[in-house]
Amino acid sequence: MQATGYYQLGKGSQYWGYGLYNDKVNKSNIADVYTRIFTTIESLDK
Repeated sequence: MQATGYYQLGKGSQYWGYGLYNDKVNKSNIADVYTRIFTTIESLDK
């Protein structure tokens, strides 16, 4: 499982990539990826 993100505001942009810890599919690692994704989204300029 991998997820990527791209955010552009005005002239600036940011890119992120997320993956599972040690590429192991389990509930804990999946929850961690979602947590990191939503933490990043919350940290973006509004």
